Amino acid sequence: MVEERRTQVERCCHGSYGDKQRHDERQAQEEEADEARRGNGMQDAEEDEGLRKGEPGGDADGGRREPDLAETDEEGAGAKPLPVVVTLLAAAAAVSAPLYLRAPFFDHPALWWLGLSVNVPRSNDYVPLLPWIAPVLLGIALARLFVASPLPERLAGYGTATKVRWKTLLEQAGRHSLAIYLIHQPLLIALVYGFSLVAPAPAADPVAGYTKSCMRACEGERDNGFCQRFCGCTLDRLTGENLFADLNRGAIDVTTDERIAAISSQCTADAETGTDLKE
Repeated sequence: MVEERRTQVERCCHGSYGDKQRHDERQAQEEEADEARRGNGMQDAEEDEGLRKGEPGGDADGGRREPDLAETDEEGAGAKPLPVVVTLLAAAAAVSAPLYLRAPFFDHPALWWLGLSVNVPRSNDYVPLLPWIAPVLLGIALARLFVASPLPERLAGYGTATKVRWKTLLEQAGRHSLAIYLIHQPLLIALVYGFSLVAPAPAADPVAGYTKSCMRACEGERDNGFCQRFCGCTLDRLTGENLFADLNRGAIDVTTDERIAAISSQCTADAETGTDLKE
């Protein structure tokens, strides 16, 4: 019996000792792992400190610097933008070219787009290259001056803390410029038409309109004195014979109506006294 109890005690003690040994081994392994993690953390901190100090591969914010797309494009293409002064001189040349370089050679329809023709084509939206490339060049020059100034940095931080409504509107307008371009014309036309219905423009003076049109047609062949007498004479005779209202309304064809021809002949004879044809 004594031997059996001694054996049980030895087994118990041996088991407790083995558990303690395994516990010590696990604790040692955990301490080694903690030291390894602390070592890696110190290494990472040293690398971050090196990045913050401007070592290769980092920037002032402690992050790895990404390549600039503009720098990449310039390095790949090997091209540099022209100086701002050159761009401004090109804009000035574009404005001056139509004033000094017009020639009949450019009157051919294939060259109208240059803007150097002597006879300018009649069009509501004729916008030739010269001089209208000048605003584009001027905008490029001003944009480069703006980017080189401290204004972009100042404006970049404006409205970041509190969302500014006008800034949001400008951003949305920039993202939908085509829609704005297509919509603004019919919208403006509708607004102007509606305003004209509410407050119509005063009617044009028919006498002033007739005199202006008559003088413009006459002064191509006669002097100013003759044209003033001729136009005054025809206006008086048309009014006296009650033809002016019908003529102004378009009810009379001046090319076939004999009354108009007779008035024109009589007024020409009266106005020719003391006048000569333009040389």
